[in-house]
Order: sequence, then C-alpha cells, then structure tokens
Amino acid sequence: MAKIIVSVISDLVTDQRVHKVSQTLHEMGYDVLLLGTKKSHSLPLQSREYSTKRISMLFQKGFLFYAEWNIRLFYYLLFNKASLLLANDLDTLPPNYIAAKLKRSIVIYDTHEFFTETAELYNRGFVKNIWVGIENFFFPRIKYVFTVNNSIADLYKQKYNKHLLVVRNLPLLPPATEKQNAIPAEKFSFPADKKILLLQGNGINENRGAEEFVSAAKLINETFILVIAGNGLIIERLKSMVTLNNLQQKVFFTSVLPFQQLQDLTRLAFCGFSLDKPLNINQQASLPNKLFDYLAADVPVIVSNIKEVAKIVEQYKTGIVIDEVTPENIAAAVHTLDTDESHYLQYKANTRSVIAELNWNKEKNIIVDLFRKIIAENKLIG
Repeated sequence: MAKIIVSVISDLVTDQRVHKVSQTLHEMGYDVLLLGTKKSHSLPLQSREYSTKRISMLFQKGFLFYAEWNIRLFYYLLFNKASLLLANDLDTLPPNYIAAKLKRSIVIYDTHEFFTETAELYNRGFVKNIWVGIENFFFPRIKYVFTVNNSIADLYKQKYNKHLLVVRNLPLLPPATEKQNAIPAEKFSFPADKKILLLQGNGINENRGAEEFVSAAKLINETFILVIAGNGLIIERLKSMVTLNNLQQKVFFTSVLPFQQLQDLTRLAFCGFSLDKPLNINQQASLPNKLFDYLAADVPVIVSNIKEVAKIVEQYKTGIVIDEVTPENIAAAVHTLDTDESHYLQYKANTRSVIAELNWNKEKNIIVDLFRKIIAENKLIG
C-alpha cells in the first residue's frame, strides 16, 4: 500500500483532527506516519495504531520556531520515501509542496481555517503580508484541498476560484459504556458540590471571550465554578484577573490535558462555552472543535453568535446563543439554564441527536472517497 506522511505543526497530543484523518487512512490500509513537533512543555504522546514522530524543536515560538520547523520538515520529507504528503495548514504547506515536486510525490492540503485572516495575524500587517504571499504562491498550485466547513470553503472559492472539499471535524461516536462511567470531580481537585462551567481550548488568546468568561464569575451564583482547560497567549493575564478579583475559589485552570482526560472533565460539566468574537473573517467563518466535544459529552452549550456555531446550536436546540460576548450576557445565559430545568434537560437530550447525525464515523467516508480518487487518478498502488 502507498505510504503517506501527514505533517502538522502541533505536538500531536490534543490535535484530534489529524489523529482522526490519520487513523482513517491507517484503517484503509495505508502506511501512515504522522509528523509533528515537540516543545519543552509537550506532554508525552501515547502510542497509536499508525506511526508517529515528533521533531524536538530548539526554538519554542515566533519566527525562528516557524523557520526551524519548515527547514527540518523539508529535509525530513526529502529524505524519507512517501507517495503522498498531507500538509495541515499553511505553516506546513511550503516544505510539503517543494519536497513533493522534487520527489514526484502527490501533495494534499488540509486547511483548518482561513489562515491569513486568523486572530494571530489580525492587525499585524507585515507578518500577515508574508503569509498572504506564501498562500498566493502555493495554494493555487495544489490540486487536492479540503477544509473544515462550508463558510471557509466559500471564502477560498471567492479568493482563488477553487472548489474545496469539506470534511468537518466531527467527533467519534463514543461507546455507550464510556458515558456511563462517571468520573468524580475530585479527580480534578474540584469541589464535588459545585456545577462546572467549562471553557476549553488550545488557543485561548485575545478576542475569544476568555476575559469576559472570567469576569462573569463575579456575577454567577456560588453553586458554580468556572474551569478553563487549555492554554494560550493570555492565560497568565487570566490568572492575574482571578487573583486581582479574589476569585481563586471560583475560577480554576487545568492547562493542557490529554484528550481522554479532557473528555472525562467535559462529561462533568453543567455547560460548555464557545465565545469567539466575530472580529475577523476567519473567526466569522470558524467552527471550533470544542463545540462538538461538548455535545459528544451530552453537555449543553452557551456560544457566541458565530455563523457556523449558531447554526448548529439553533438547529438542534442544544443551548443558548448570545448576541454579544459580555460578562452580563454570559451570566444571564447561565442563570437561564440553571433556573429552567425543563429546557436544560431538553438541550441535554438534544445533544444526542446532533452526535447521532454529525459524527466522524460518517464523515470519514469523504476522506475514504478522496484518497481512493487520488490513488486512481495518479495510478498509485493502493
């Protein structure tokens, strides 16, 4: 069978999209290697059914990190045989494209967001222009491209007149026994008599509602605690807010958790939050993974009015959409869920309808069909 090298700039531990794609390709019989980075703070990576490799990085962030990654990735791809190279996001595409050209391999591109309009590039004109130039050069030259939702596919269609396949980052169907095995709150050192309001994410940065989430703690009654599970550029700022407002007994941080532990924590939550603000094109078109993580755990949600997110929450009636991300609106939505038990229980029941319809077990067939097409069109063994 054909060998496929899948590459992504993350450390692989919590990146469920590349894991699900890699696992699907492995199940199809391909020889899969998933390649990522390893930083000083990276958690251990558990063994998987397919091969994995993490490149230990000297630099941990900024320009030198990206430069080191691209150089080292290029040489690894150049000197390791593979018929197919699957690049995830723009920060991995150039070395994949160049190596594929030199080796006569096939490059496939999975763009997880509208990269040049992400919050991290928002108002950073010089840096943004560099990434725009990279995308303008490489993107039109890639034949096989897929992305995470229709809104992002439409944006690329408008910009490059290229049709993108949509493969949503839907959750795996959890085994029925998994939900029955309740994990006690004490495992996470949380008070057992409190309801958990959960905000998770590996990119807790500005304009993602985390500051308003913490500020809302002062307005939410004492039966609740707020938990932030993940990391990001503003975590230290959030911790300072907690200390300044004497909220140490009400707001807790877990940092990054292995995916199974994060699932265990999510099942304990009374409510999950997705609070990105629609301040740039990418955020307006986003569909965060955490939404499906909450719903797969039977947890109702409170979300900001982002098109793709609001559409799912309103269509399946799984929670509350707030028009503007403010501490007052967050607290009011929590109060509504807390005092209207019949609606809360209906939202909770409706989560099961979402996951029964929107799950990776069905969505992965798009990946299966795409790679069969690639193999056939390029007359590869596979």
